[in-house]
Amino acid sequence: MNTRYQILCAYAGPLFVVLLTPVFFGMGFMPPMAPTMTPTEVAAFYEEHRSMIRLGATLIMQLAMLGVLWTAAISMQLRRAEAGGAPILSTLNLLLGALGFMFFTFPPMFWTTAAYRPERDIDLIYLFNDHAWLALVMPVMSATLQALVIGLAIFSDPRPEPIYPRWVAYLNFWAAIIFLPASMAGFFKQGPFAWNGVFDFWVPLFVFSVWIFVMAIYTAKAARQADVDRATTV
Repeated sequence: MNTRYQILCAYAGPLFVVLLTPVFFGMGFMPPMAPTMTPTEVAAFYEEHRSMIRLGATLIMQLAMLGVLWTAAISMQLRRAEAGGAPILSTLNLLLGALGFMFFTFPPMFWTTAAYRPERDIDLIYLFNDHAWLALVMPVMSATLQALVIGLAIFSDPRPEPIYPRWVAYLNFWAAIIFLPASMAGFFKQGPFAWNGVFDFWVPLFVFSVWIFVMAIYTAKAARQADVDRATTV
C-alpha cells in the first residue's frame, strides 16, 4: 500500500501539468498576455474573460498542491539514495518543491483581484495583471535549486545500479540552467526575455513539463523496484 501511495504521488505531478494546460487555454492565457498591452487593452481583456479567469485562477490554486505530492514522492527515493548518511538532499528537495509550487498560488490571486471588481480603475487592473505575470515567471530559484539538488543526489547514489539513471541527473542540471533566464522578466517588455518570450515562458514551460513527467516515471519505477527489493530480501 505504501508503494501505491508513492506511485500515486509521483503521477500527481504530470496530472498537474495535464490539467493546467486546458485551464490556461480556458482563461485566454495561451499564448500569454503581452507586456506591451495598454491599460485599456488589459481591462478589456479582463472584462471579456472575467468569469473564466476567476474560475481558472481558483482551479490553479488548488491544483498546485499536486506538485507537492510529486515532490514528496521524489524525496522518498532520494532518501533511499542517501542511506547511511544525513538526508540533507532529500530534505532540501521536499522544502524547495513545496516552496516552488506555493508560488503557483500567487499569480492566480492577482488575476482574481484584477477580475474581481469590474468597476475598478483600469490602472489598478493593469497593475495586478503585471503582478500576476511577473510572479508566475520570475521566482525560478526554488525550481532551479530543486533540480540541482535532485541531480546531485542521483550522482551521490553509491549503488552499482543507482535508483535513478545517471542521465536523469543531467536532465535535472539542464533544467536548472534553462529555468534561470525567466528571472530577468522584470527588465524586458518585449523580445525573448519578456514574460511571454521564448526564453522566459515557452522554453521553461516545455522543459518544466518534460522534467515533471520524467521524474514521475522514474520515481514510480524506483518505488516499484524498492518493493521488489524488499520482497527479495525477506
